[in-house]
Amino acid sequence: MLDADLLKHPVIHDCVDALADGRGGLVVYEQGMGGRETLVAAAVRIAHATGKKLTIVDAEALREATADLARQLGLAEHTFLSPA
Repeated sequence: MLDADLLKHPVIHDCVDALADGRGGLVVYEQGMGGRETLVAAAVRIAHATGKKLTIVDAEALREATADLARQLGLAEHTFLSPA
């Protein structure tokens, strides 16, 4: 389950801003540190800023939670691809 409240943390908020402003980047994280939330939030902001559709490469087991977070962040349309 992804937690949108993690995006309120100042360090995570700053990371999302940096990724979105730079149109991408590298995030290294460990489980429970908000890395997935950071990546989804930055990707949604980049999609909005560029007017492009977002394609998310994600495992099947994670797609529902990822799609839910993307919708919470205002992204109505996206596509999933399998990592395979």
